[in-house]
Amino acid sequence: CDPNSAEGWCRSGQVRTERGNRRAATGADPRESYEAAIGDFTRALERSPGVAEARVGRGAAHMGAALAAASAGGDPAALFALAEADFLAARGATPRHPDPRRFLGTLQVNLGMLAAAQGGDPATHFAAAVAEFDDAVRLAPADATGRMDRGTALLLFADDRRGRGLDSGDRYARAESDLREAARMNPRLGMAHFNLGCILALRSAGSVAGPPPEGVPPDRVAEHFRTTAFQTLHRAAETGWRDPTHFERDPDLAPLRQDPRWAALMDELRQKGG
Repeated sequence: CDPNSAEGWCRSGQVRTERGNRRAATGADPRESYEAAIGDFTRALERSPGVAEARVGRGAAHMGAALAAASAGGDPAALFALAEADFLAARGATPRHPDPRRFLGTLQVNLGMLAAAQGGDPATHFAAAVAEFDDAVRLAPADATGRMDRGTALLLFADDRRGRGLDSGDRYARAESDLREAARMNPRLGMAHFNLGCILALRSAGSVAGPPPEGVPPDRVAEHFRTTAFQTLHRAAETGWRDPTHFERDPDLAPLRQDPRWAALMDELRQKGG
């Protein structure tokens, strides 16, 4: 990097953050990569304090480091706080840009999932995530990723409420709408297909209420949703969402696992290198 260029240090930080993300995805320790990325973004900010991109980038590296610390049994609170401070600073500096809001939403989703894993109530975090994604979608309505992120947060929120025996309200319906629209806008978003498949699986079991599909006889509704769920999950696999553990462990997919088509789906995932 040019030692006097904020842009160069930003680019280096982005490369190192992506390296950390890849290491985390494969089970390797990503913390060294994230720490190097944090250093690069800090150097960018020393040269140009107003660069919101560097704030967002450093926040993302702090968030990755926090998740890595939590996975290793450490306390991620300080790193999450640093990430939040960077995202908030970027949001204040660029009030019309959706990225700081998307990252703040993702931060709240991660905090909610950690709270749930530790036996706490994640509702406040999930509600905050949805609010941030609402703003991101408002600012960039043509961005499929923002709709996918909001749909995912709504699904997590609804799943948690249902798991606690509480009313999930209209969150499943809103999640389904967002995920369908995200998949339509960008058919390559594997996570959108996967999460939509989870909702369709729940609908096949009658676990989630919603309007019946048009033109389908009442005695065929469950099979309609099962078939559509499998089709959607195959699309997830075709677009890169092919880690078998995601399919095997997600409780939303339980209604599909006794269907003969489940084994064929698992075979496809293994053949695709999942």
